[in-house]
Amino acid sequence: AYPNPFNPITNVPFELSGTGHVNISVFDITGRMVGVLLNDTMQAGRHTISFNANGLASGIYLIRLETGGEVKTGKVSLVK
Repeated sequence: AYPNPFNPITNVPFELSGTGHVNISVFDITGRMVGVLLNDTMQAGRHTISFNANGLASGIYLIRLETGGEVKTGKVSLVK
């Protein structure tokens, strides 16, 4: 994610190898879901979504992408 340090809104790039349903969720470090960035059908290719972290505390957050039975997780550091 960029920019770094984290502003209240940042862009999260991702790439899909095929068309299908995509769910992108954000979790705090304890595993509690704090938001859903995307829950929709997307075409194959490169995409970017916005993550508005306004109202979240500084810390480490996990972004989980689920599509076609595949799950990928990445970390984002929020510094206010």
